[in-house]
Amino acid sequence: MRDLLDSSVWLPLSAPDHVQYSRARWYWDKEADEQLAFCRVTALALLRHLTHPRIMGSAALYVPAAWTALEKWLATPRRAHLTFLEEGGGRRVERGQFVGEGRRLGVRKEVGTA
Repeated sequence: MRDLLDSSVWLPLSAPDHVQYSRARWYWDKEADEQLAFCRVTALALLRHLTHPRIMGSAALYVPAAWTALEKWLATPRRAHLTFLEEGGGRRVERGQFVGEGRRLGVRKEVGTA
């Protein structure tokens, strides 16, 4: 069975100072299935949360740094079976395509700007 983690797990795993980091880390180390997954929705939620000053405070990332954090998760050696799920309706989105397009289209100069 594959675990499709919510951004409420990915966020604390990405921010060691997060109040839920210890619990998320416990899940990662002891409870998570060997097959973990991102989808477009969870990936975009993680990016949004990592760049939002009201969520991350002074640790909020600029958009390029948030994309780098996502890329690190997608390339993690910890889980050989960390996947990026296909879109519904048979549409296939390669994770490299998703990250590349996001970097090209989503770079903002300031945290929290539209």
